[in-house]
Amino acid sequence: MTARSWNINRLADAAGIGRGALSEVMSKKRSPTLQTLQKLANALEIDVGRLLLADEPAATPSQATRWKARRDLNRLDREE
Repeated sequence: MTARSWNINRLADAAGIGRGALSEVMSKKRSPTLQTLQKLANALEIDVGRLLLADEPAATPSQATRWKARRDLNRLDREE
């Protein structure tokens, strides 16, 4: 799977989670469970800790997760 092919649908499929659930996480309507974070990290082939890191100093944990996941998705789309 090339980085260029990643989008929200592809990530949801690769992670084995619902597209609606991932969409809600990405749009800040829902906070992900630890299990969801682990599935996303596995699909992205990164450590789950990377999903929890944020450059924004005032971020709450759920905001940090969403921001980091968005950045990772955007990075994957730009690579290659």
